[in-house]
Amino acid sequence: MSSGGTIPFSAAGADDDVECRACYGVVVACVSLLLFCVVAATAGVLKAGVVAGTAVLLFGVIGWLLVDGAAPGDVPPAFAYECSAADAEGGALCAVCLEDARRGEAVRRLPACGHLFHRDCVDMWLHAHTTCPLCRRDLVPRTCAAKAVTAVVA
Repeated sequence: MSSGGTIPFSAAGADDDVECRACYGVVVACVSLLLFCVVAATAGVLKAGVVAGTAVLLFGVIGWLLVDGAAPGDVPPAFAYECSAADAEGGALCAVCLEDARRGEAVRRLPACGHLFHRDCVDMWLHAHTTCPLCRRDLVPRTCAAKAVTAVVA
């Protein structure tokens, strides 16, 4: 299962990082090409090349600084699932895909609530949400000031 990211985190794995960077590269190429065409039509090809090249360098530096981003809390690393005595006939149910986790599959246990999910399922969910997919408990700790603002707004 592939996922595009709005919430980057280091535990998601290298595939997510490559996907995010590839998408960012395509966007930079399209914007640079559009910029080149507009400037070439108005000011000439030489100036268009300089402006587009500068834009690519600027976007490259911005991407290098921002794409890695800060992790949103402590998402634990994935581990291989081992069946307990209570789960002998079937593994723990992943609430995202509704399939049992089997021995040896990569899973994550969310630290805020302790729920267990397949790594790919929960990673896909966490790229769009900051809550547990089962109990909706917030996985990103908020400060007291943020909680007070939320309480006043509500």
